[in-house]
Amino acid sequence: MSDSFKYKAFISYSHKDEKWGRWLHRGIEGYRIPKGLVGRDTLNGPVPKRLFPLFRDREELPTASDLSEIIDQALIDSSHLIVICSPNSAKSQWVNEEVKAFKKLGKQNRILCLIVDGEPNADSKPEMGLEECFPPAVKVAADEEGNLTDIQAEPIAADAREGKDGKANAMMKVLAGLLGVGFDEIKQRDLVRKQKRAAMMVAASLCLALVMGIMTAWAIGNSRDAERQKFLAVEERDRARQLLYGFRIRSAQNFINRGLLAKASEGLLDAPIEFRNFEWGHLMKKSNPSLIYLHGHAGRLTSANYSPDGKRIVTGSLDSTARIWDAIPWKIEDYPGDDSMPFIQRYNLWRVKQKEEELRRS
Repeated sequence: MSDSFKYKAFISYSHKDEKWGRWLHRGIEGYRIPKGLVGRDTLNGPVPKRLFPLFRDREELPTASDLSEIIDQALIDSSHLIVICSPNSAKSQWVNEEVKAFKKLGKQNRILCLIVDGEPNADSKPEMGLEECFPPAVKVAADEEGNLTDIQAEPIAADAREGKDGKANAMMKVLAGLLGVGFDEIKQRDLVRKQKRAAMMVAASLCLALVMGIMTAWAIGNSRDAERQKFLAVEERDRARQLLYGFRIRSAQNFINRGLLAKASEGLLDAPIEFRNFEWGHLMKKSNPSLIYLHGHAGRLTSANYSPDGKRIVTGSLDSTARIWDAIPWKIEDYPGDDSMPFIQRYNLWRVKQKEEELRRS
């Protein structure tokens, strides 16, 4: 395509087909020409890197008989004329004048037609009841001086209608005409390019999936490591509490052997409750000989309290039972501690205080 032209193409259309003009304009200027075609010599000149710019008239001018100077100059500066053919353009005197002017410039072999509606040469078949899509100047040839003759022309046309070429193939045909290459070649090259692009997209998607997989595995690994650390921390805590329990038991036995019963009872009350077993109960009884034991629960006692009138004691146990006992003669208000403290703890604290008082008196 010769670089002497300012515009790669002039798009001629009726203002009623504005959407088609806009679609064609954007499609051609946005098309990326395959690298294998760039620079090739054709009847239209070397294939350019881009088909840019194009001239597109926005609206029909007020007078259809005379072309404006801008339109005249744009037709002169355009390598090709693309006519959007429809019943609207067939009836447009302005589109017809643009075709005539372009042929007058001796460029009738550079006119491309894009059929978007209507029927080619419908005027010669009135019995079919179809609307003509070609402007009159498109259907006849021009002589060497560019004047229209009565000789019927065979326009180079791409058909964007459904059931014909369709929009995609019609665009490819227009592009092939502008570049001066075969339709099959440009279509195949475009297909290969799309396949490569799709392959690149697939490769990028696989890479992204791989990265996401690695990140997921890393996150899972960190999560498992965190769970393992948490498990080890709990295990270490339990081990420390178990050691503390053993220490409290040994200390209580030592205090009992030395007659320091209050110290032994105090240490036993500080022993972790989850490890208390028969040895704890045995030492607690030895350090508090006057303790009253309530026998009957099959599991460890977890709670105890007086009834509001002070005559009953209710207890709860790990065996999922509750029992009610006749109250012992001590009154709960005589035991130290605040009201929120469990009865047994308050009673044991009271016993500790009693033992300390006995030791002081002795």
